[in-house]
Amino acid sequence: MLKLIISTRVEFQLLDIYDYSILEWGTKQAKDYIQLLKDKFLLLAENPYIAIKHLPDEPVYRFPVRSHVIYFQLQNDSIEFVAVLHKNELPYRG
Repeated sequence: MLKLIISTRVEFQLLDIYDYSILEWGTKQAKDYIQLLKDKFLLLAENPYIAIKHLPDEPVYRFPVRSHVIYFQLQNDSIEFVAVLHKNELPYRG
């Protein structure tokens, strides 16, 4: 399994998703959804190529999970999660 690196940006995005989910669906649903996303981080660390390359000429992959998309990059022995966005949000291209 690849070493997991979760960016600060992703940590804040997960907090935002959690807060929004509590307001919309309650604490249990929010906890379950965050756990689902974290489980997908582990799945991707074990099987990164089940994800799709975001763009052919960029090293970013994407993996949809219900209402969100997980974005990550592969490095030598690690997987860095760089964003978790709502499926209707477009990732920033710098």
